[in-house]
Amino acid sequence: MGSNTTIPGAEALGGFAKVAAETARSHLRAAKWLLDGQFWGQARSLAVISFEEIGKAWMCVVAMLSPDELRQEFPIADLKWDHVGKLSAAHSLHALLAFVRGDAGVPPSMAEAVADLDALSRRDNTAKQGGLYADYANGAVRSPADISEEQARAMVAVVEDVLDNAGSLIDLITAMWARDNVPPSVLSFLRQAADAVQAGDDAVKIFMEGELQGMASLAGMLRDDPEWMRGILAVAKQLGEI
Repeated sequence: MGSNTTIPGAEALGGFAKVAAETARSHLRAAKWLLDGQFWGQARSLAVISFEEIGKAWMCVVAMLSPDELRQEFPIADLKWDHVGKLSAAHSLHALLAFVRGDAGVPPSMAEAVADLDALSRRDNTAKQGGLYADYANGAVRSPADISEEQARAMVAVVEDVLDNAGSLIDLITAMWARDNVPPSVLSFLRQAADAVQAGDDAVKIFMEGELQGMASLAGMLRDDPEWMRGILAVAKQLGEI
């Protein structure tokens, strides 16, 4: 990252995340219209671009929730060109969503669930290009017309799932943070949770078990700002957890 790059503050990152999420939703609507018109290649490509915007929004949310010293490491300048990085962020959110819901076939740990993010992201980035451009490789001509309806609908379904079920979490966090009204107990909980995630699955398990036994963070959030808790509970209900 260049020395002249200025890292946005939390409020600016929240605004960036909000616009990226709105753009993702707009691209998804357009991809579904392309499905209706049977433009399979273009529909899949636009769905992948929508997924990139989800990843961008999620990266901004993570940076926004980070302490100031960690936020300085945010690769803001890379967001214009690092398509694989943005797709990896989107796939990590999709994996987290599937892990929380206990979807069929999901690996037993988050570490395993995100193990193939790079390969999946590179595959999607290549697919995006294949749906937009004619190409010649390995002695064969390739065309967007080679993309099947099944491939297009599968990509659109993934994007729709993430936006329908995790998009509200992005919306909630950005809306709350933009008000510059984050209760200290919420900030403390988020930082402890982030530290646990960084330390691995065992640390996450210990952290959550401690929270469920003591309920100290929950009590603090209810006391400091019940509106935060109403929003969190609404998201949890949407995910089918309660």
